[in-house]
Amino acid sequence: INYDKLISDVLLGIRQDRPLFKPQLGTDDDILYGYDTEKAKDFLSKSKYPDGFTFSLAIGTGLGIGADWETMALVIKEDLAKIGITMNIEQ
Repeated sequence: INYDKLISDVLLGIRQDRPLFKPQLGTDDDILYGYDTEKAKDFLSKSKYPDGFTFSLAIGTGLGIGADWETMALVIKEDLAKIGITMNIEQ
């Protein structure tokens, strides 16, 4: 997922690099996410789902972390499609 694009285009530049806030157990500044579709395709090709897969994501209505849930989900869906993963959005 292109987090930089998601953050700049959808979340108004507000970055949260981890789901947990420091200093909680599980936070590590060395583990940040990057965007590399070729690497993602390679991982997927070596997985149980080499041809991709389909899943559903249930989202709420209204605002999430700085943007509405549907807009965020559509951006994520577009990125996942680039590597062969189909995400159905259920609201």
